[in-house]
Amino acid sequence: MIESNLSGLDTVILAVVSAFGGYLGAYFKKGAEIQSMSDNIKELASQQKIIAEATESVKHDIEHQVWRKKEQELIKRQKMEEFASLCIDLPQHLSEEYAKRTVDVNADYDRHYYKKFMLIQRLYLPKFEKDMAELIELYGQYESLVGEAQQNTNPSLTELRLMLPKFHKVRGEIEFFSAKVVGKVGDEIEKMGHA
Repeated sequence: MIESNLSGLDTVILAVVSAFGGYLGAYFKKGAEIQSMSDNIKELASQQKIIAEATESVKHDIEHQVWRKKEQELIKRQKMEEFASLCIDLPQHLSEEYAKRTVDVNADYDRHYYKKFMLIQRLYLPKFEKDMAELIELYGQYESLVGEAQQNTNPSLTELRLMLPKFHKVRGEIEFFSAKVVGKVGDEIEKMGHA
């Protein structure tokens, strides 16, 4: 047998100290676990904040893109409507202009009316390029008629009446062109989903 120099009180103290040491070890181990969990929670919260900010930024960018697309569609629709309105008014406009220009070489008329078509088409309506080529040809025929009428600086009523059938032919073609383009504009607006 092993003899022990420990008395009963020493044994109790040793047991208490051992128990207290075990308790402190378990306490510090649990504290370390809690601290580690706390650090993990802080890191997750930080990551969650970064993700939320990134999500908000993406959401804002998407909203801005949607708004911009709607604005572009609205502008395009407005320009289509303006283009159609110019087409609708074109035959009457040219009739009035023809009446002025055939009797007065220096008549005041809107020299930029035709250019408005070209500007709107080139900037906003590239699909209408073939139609513009047709309008350019018709407008050329119209200008030839005006030039022919203006050769005689003081035309008689009979001379003017003789030119009317040519003008009515060109005007009829312009009316047909206008109706066709207005129909195409309407189709394009419907495709946009705004009709």
